[in-house]
Amino acid sequence: MVRKLKTKISIRSILLLIPLIFLAITASIFYFNRVQSYPFYERVQFKSAGSTLYANLYYPSKDLEFQDQNPLVIFAHGSEWQKDVDIRVALELTKRGFFVAGIDYHQHGESGGELFDVDSDTGVLGIAQDCSKLLDAIELLDVYPRINSSQIGLVGHSLGGMVVLMNGALDVRFTATISWAGVVNASFIGWDLDAYNPVNLINNTDPENLLLIHAYDDGTVSYEDHALLAQSLTGCTIINITDSFFSDHYLISDTVLIETIKWYELVFFGSESINGPINLNWVSFLIMILFMLIAMCLTVLSIIIYSSRYLLKGKREPLTETLEDKSKNKMIALKFVISLILYVALWVLVIESFGLSAIYLAPFIIIGAYILYKLVIALKVRKVEITKESIKDEIKSQFDRGTVVYSVFAGCVFMGFYYLIAFTIPWTLLYPPDFPSFIGAFLIFPMYLSSEIIYRKVLLPLTKFIKSQKKRTLFLSIMILFIHMYFVFISFWYYGSPEIMAAFFAYLMASVMNSILYHKTKKFISVIINSVIINGLFFGSTVPILIGLLEFLK
Repeated sequence: MVRKLKTKISIRSILLLIPLIFLAITASIFYFNRVQSYPFYERVQFKSAGSTLYANLYYPSKDLEFQDQNPLVIFAHGSEWQKDVDIRVALELTKRGFFVAGIDYHQHGESGGELFDVDSDTGVLGIAQDCSKLLDAIELLDVYPRINSSQIGLVGHSLGGMVVLMNGALDVRFTATISWAGVVNASFIGWDLDAYNPVNLINNTDPENLLLIHAYDDGTVSYEDHALLAQSLTGCTIINITDSFFSDHYLISDTVLIETIKWYELVFFGSESINGPINLNWVSFLIMILFMLIAMCLTVLSIIIYSSRYLLKGKREPLTETLEDKSKNKMIALKFVISLILYVALWVLVIESFGLSAIYLAPFIIIGAYILYKLVIALKVRKVEITKESIKDEIKSQFDRGTVVYSVFAGCVFMGFYYLIAFTIPWTLLYPPDFPSFIGAFLIFPMYLSSEIIYRKVLLPLTKFIKSQKKRTLFLSIMILFIHMYFVFISFWYYGSPEIMAAFFAYLMASVMNSILYHKTKKFISVIINSVIINGLFFGSTVPILIGLLEFLK
């Protein structure tokens, strides 16, 4: 017996060590490659139009042989994105000797305020001065003497393209501006910006050294309405992109980065070749991040499984029995398939019909149907009398100490690993920007409550055709994986926000973790606690984005 126990413990230890070693290896390889671009970065906090804004300043990994100081480029991301999601500019320019600052302008990422806030002192639209205010803050840093003040550029994508056109036209310190699929005439998207509409700011001299990079088939920001209009006003060069991956608007293309680098080096250095050949590695960098995240998830799952031995006391009875009758097994399996199809079909139907409102409508339909079903069964069977005491006893049985500690521990382990990686890169660092956003995240509670009801109370009992409890948990987790990958896909397809997509990835991970927690504790409260911790923090970061989307759709 002792030998068997030691063998079991050793197997548990090995299963824990394997993903930990995998994580350590992937993290080491990633860090080695990261420092080839930027050895470190610092967060910059500054004020603009009465709001506190944030940026990341990435330091170059090399000095330039042909001049003493380094150029600086400020990158403005697109609408509903944030400064540490699209890090291609930071990766590729820092390794060529550039400082790069990624900015969260008003109402995006970590930054506060509203998109169209106006500076009460100057009367200037906030987003029209956000890059200038960031430059003011950088000029006060100890590192600023390393920056060449005559080589400061701007680059922005989509809404960020509009932001850099504004700032570049109004501030002579910016000596080169590049717009990626940028908005030139805000009136075409329903915004009345008056004097700060880029179409009223840009001309033959402002902004200086302007380059437009745009896809002719861009279905989001029209090539004719924006790029050609800007060219007619400024005489600038337009580079037409034809090889953008996934979407013509997102400009996911090596050509975009190569032309960006060539333009800056031609303007700043007077040569496209003096700084050496252009070798891009952003794709391999993102692949390494993906492997590191996979290793992180496997490590978290292993820790949860391993720690159950020490945090949970007592033997837990199986939740579902195994059916030996093969004909009944087939019937149960058929019910499982039908239930799964109905669940997914409901979400598809509601999303297609109501869009963003599906986040609330579908869960209430599911929860309402489940409650109605349980009431009908209770009235029909009448085996259990529902009283205040029975309800209290049920609630008390859920909240045993081991279950609560284990569930909180699981959620904290995942969030701890995630924040460690997100801060280190930095990449897609998500958290509620303020207390109202954290509270607002609980408005999403019906969504993950309804999914857990389906997974644990409906689908899991229908896995009795599988003999092993562990295999049932694994099987259900695989089904959950496919379901949530659909949610991730539609979140990006409909809203194009990496923050929302990342929140749905966290939702996926929380649901898989919940399969283990429910298997180990046999308590529904365990999945609720873990879901609140993970989904609350991730979806809290999306509250400002969802508010912005609702305002935009009005």
